[in-house]
Amino acid sequence: MSALPASGAITGKKNGRQILFRKRAGLAAGLALAVALPLLAEHVRIYQDDKGWVEETTGALPATRDLRVNTDVGSINVRGRAHGIMYVIRKRAAASSKEEAEREFQKMKFTAVRTGEQAVIDGHLLERDFTRFGADITLQVPYNLRRVWLTTGSGAMTLSSLAAAVTGKTGAGAVKLDDMAGPVNITTGGGEVVGGSLGSEAIVNSGSGGVHIDNITGAAKISTGGGQVYIGSVNTAVIDDKAGNIDVHRCFGNLQASTGGGNVNLGPVSGSVLVDAGAGSVRVAGAGGLVQVTTGGGSVELFKVAKGAKVDTPVGAITVQFTAVPGAFTDSLLHTGAGDVLVFLPEELPMTVHASSDMATGYGIRSEVPGIRISKQGGAFGPQSAWAEGTLNGGGPLLRIRTAMGHIDFRNTQ
Repeated sequence: MSALPASGAITGKKNGRQILFRKRAGLAAGLALAVALPLLAEHVRIYQDDKGWVEETTGALPATRDLRVNTDVGSINVRGRAHGIMYVIRKRAAASSKEEAEREFQKMKFTAVRTGEQAVIDGHLLERDFTRFGADITLQVPYNLRRVWLTTGSGAMTLSSLAAAVTGKTGAGAVKLDDMAGPVNITTGGGEVVGGSLGSEAIVNSGSGGVHIDNITGAAKISTGGGQVYIGSVNTAVIDDKAGNIDVHRCFGNLQASTGGGNVNLGPVSGSVLVDAGAGSVRVAGAGGLVQVTTGGGSVELFKVAKGAKVDTPVGAITVQFTAVPGAFTDSLLHTGAGDVLVFLPEELPMTVHASSDMATGYGIRSEVPGIRISKQGGAFGPQSAWAEGTLNGGGPLLRIRTAMGHIDFRNTQ
């Protein structure tokens, strides 16, 4: 029979296991603390500037795939091309003393945490009386984030140098965008939206405020309750402006624009054009597709139209310059209740022309285009009616023109 081990040996082994366990537990706790430190490492200072008292909190979060910022009030500024996520949160109070300012600062609580693949910053008002209180959040983040969500109850937003898909919403505040490679979806209850280079799709909704964007590589959908809309260049666009001018310098696809009251000025459009203007003039510098314009009152000028035009205005002059694209031209209709119509036709374009001026005090209809026959009825000193018909280059799609009160001129496209 083997001898039993001495009790001291047993105790020694037990103590050894306990020491090893404590070491492992201490190491695990140390690692957990090391992981948690970046989430909790914050520096807070209170100081005074020319606008009042400021509580400034700086901190950092580990890099993640997504970023979410929610705050009841305050502006949000996000800049890309950083290695991690660094934030500065400033609470501002118009107070007469530091003690009074600290009481104001306690009305809002901010938290910054990492949850899974999301970095989350949340600002929550503990009291709704914040007339003397304000806040702003500034973040430096990696360029290649996957998704960014920003929400503020009231405050401006500024975003730059991001590849992420961005969704931003503010109850009231201006929005600035630049160097954005991913799609953006911006909503503001009231404020101007200004953009530089947007490298993908863009959706912008403003309750009241202008929209000015230099370049949109993808499709754009713009809606505003009032204010001027300017787009430097865009792939395709749908623009709805309840009250304001619309100006698009260049569109490489189809363009649809509507305004309740304002002028529409479009540069060359490679695709089709659809414009609905409640009241205002419309000008299109060129269109590769069909142009359709309806306006409640205002002049219409269309140049370098390749595939036909349909225009209807109750009051206003119409000018249309057709270009020679045989086989692409479609039936066209130009109608004004009161106004002159000037049409430029290329010599080689096959078409059939029917035109009428119901009541004109002058010449009614005249043409320098061969093949258009003009008939008139009425006295020499009073209003007269005039008709014109022609089969040009063997005939083709129908061009119908009518003015209830005005003149019609046919000229050769230069």
